[in-house]
Amino acid sequence: MKKFLVEVLLALVMFALSISLLSTFSFFVAIFPFVVLAVLLICAVTEAFVSFSDKKWGFKWDLGIVLGMATITSLPFYPSFVFVVPIYMGAVGYYAGRRLCSRLH
Repeated sequence: MKKFLVEVLLALVMFALSISLLSTFSFFVAIFPFVVLAVLLICAVTEAFVSFSDKKWGFKWDLGIVLGMATITSLPFYPSFVFVVPIYMGAVGYYAGRRLCSRLH
């Protein structure tokens, strides 16, 4: 559980930093409550897919699954650069959290 929370926290921080750089402060404040819930849900689903693939095939497809989930998540937002880049940055933060926690434990 601690590992999952670190992954979600890094994903949220990376998403929040990148969206705050690409948009106004009022826009960031307006969408932040929805972002927290969405990042938590997307990270939970991604973690389920990663653990399923590890158990099923034994391969380490972590990065492919994380980027695939980011692509699926960002499909509705493709005309908007403001959402697509933060989604991928959040995915990179999530993957960095996974790698960091795997090295610590």
